[in-house]
Amino acid sequence: MEDLDQRITCSICLSNFRKPKIIDCYHTYCEACLDDYIDKFAVGDKFDCALCRRTITVPPNGAKGFPVNFYVDDQETANNKDEFCVYHGQEILDFYCSDCQLVVCRQCTQTDHQTHDVQNLQNVRQIFVLELETLKQELADKIPQFQSYSDVFKTRIYQNKKSTERLCTEVDLQVVKICQTTHKQGEDIKDILKKTLAKKLMNLDAMLVEAKRNLFSIKSLYNMISQILKEASTVEIINSMDPIRLEKEEVCPRDVKTPGVSIIPVAKFHPDDTITEHLSLYIGRLNVTFHHSFNTHQIGEMWTDSPRYNLGILTRSVGVFARSKRLKISLDLLIEEIKSCNCQFTLKLINKDDDERSLIELGDKRLTATYGLSCHEWNSVIEMDELSDTDNCFIDDEGNFIIQADLKISHIVLEN
Repeated sequence: MEDLDQRITCSICLSNFRKPKIIDCYHTYCEACLDDYIDKFAVGDKFDCALCRRTITVPPNGAKGFPVNFYVDDQETANNKDEFCVYHGQEILDFYCSDCQLVVCRQCTQTDHQTHDVQNLQNVRQIFVLELETLKQELADKIPQFQSYSDVFKTRIYQNKKSTERLCTEVDLQVVKICQTTHKQGEDIKDILKKTLAKKLMNLDAMLVEAKRNLFSIKSLYNMISQILKEASTVEIINSMDPIRLEKEEVCPRDVKTPGVSIIPVAKFHPDDTITEHLSLYIGRLNVTFHHSFNTHQIGEMWTDSPRYNLGILTRSVGVFARSKRLKISLDLLIEEIKSCNCQFTLKLINKDDDERSLIELGDKRLTATYGLSCHEWNSVIEMDELSDTDNCFIDDEGNFIIQADLKISHIVLEN
C-alpha cells in the first residue's frame, strides 16, 4: 500500500499528482510543487531531490522542462476511488469501527467487527473534521514562528556581510594614509576578514536553509489539510489522519524560539599610527571579543569547554574547572594558514552589577605554526564558594556566569 501511495501521491504536497514531472533520479512531483521547491532551494541551476538528496540540474524553462510521468498520469486516472469495500465487492463503506480505526461496510460489521464499537460514518465525520481543523490552526500558529526564525538568519547574514564590508573599508582607508608599500599587508588582513565571513556564512546559510525547509514543510502540510477539508470525502479524510498526524509531529515537534544574541564573535579594526619594524603594525590590529556562559553546577575536576570560535586565522575557546575548590580558566589558541602572529589578550570573569569588581587576567602570546596550539591557564581565579554566592553578583539565579575574552592580533606573517 505504501508503494502504491508513492506512485500516486506527491511527496511534497502529499496529494494525488497534478501534472506529474519525473526528474533525473526518477522521483516524481507535481509540476507546481516542484516549481515552488526549486524556487526555494535551488542554488544556481542545481537543487537536491527532496527524497534522495541527489543533485539535479534545472532545465532552462524550470519545472516545466522535466518530462511528464505518463505512468503516474494513468495511475491518477485509475485512482478515482470508489467508496466501496475492498473485501465485499460493491458494499458501500458507511460505518466506522472505533476499535480498529477502520472504515468498513455493513457486511464487515456482521463478521470481523461484530463485537466492536461501530458507528455510522456520517456520525463520526465531524469528529475528524474538528481534529483536522485543530491541526490546521496549530500549523497556522507555527508558520509565523518559523517565518520569524528564518528571518533571524537572513538578518544575521546581512549584518555579518555589512560588518565585514565596513571593516574592509576601514582597512583600505588606513592603508591609503600610510603609503603604497603597506598595501599588501592591508590586503592580507582583508583576506582574513573575508575568510571569517565565509566560515560564518557557511553555518548561517545551513541554518537558513534548514529554517526555510521547515517553513516550507509546514506550509505544504497546512495547504494539504486545507485541500482535504475542501475537497476530500469522509473516507479520504479518515484515511489521511495518521500520515497527517505523523507529518505534523515531524515538521514541528516543538515551539521554535528565536535565537538569542549571536555568540559569533564580532571583529573590530583599530588603526595604529605607531611606526614599528613590522608593516603589520602600520595597518593596525584585528580585535575580537567573545563571551561564553558557564554554569557552576556543571563544573567539576574535568574541563568544561566552550565551543571553538573561528576568526579565519585563529581558532580559540575557553574552558573552566574547579581545583581545590577554586575556579581555574584556560584560553586555547590555535593558528591556521599563517606562520605566526602576536596575540595580546584579556580574560575577564564578569561581575554583572559592578564591572570594577570583575576579575581580570592579562597575557601576551607569540603564536607560531611550529607549536600550533597555545594554552594560557589562569589559576586560582576565585573560590568556588565565593563565585557561587549570588550576593557577590558573579552568577545569576540559575548559577550561570560569563567569561569574556578580548584578543588583539598583530604582527601577522602569512605563509608564502
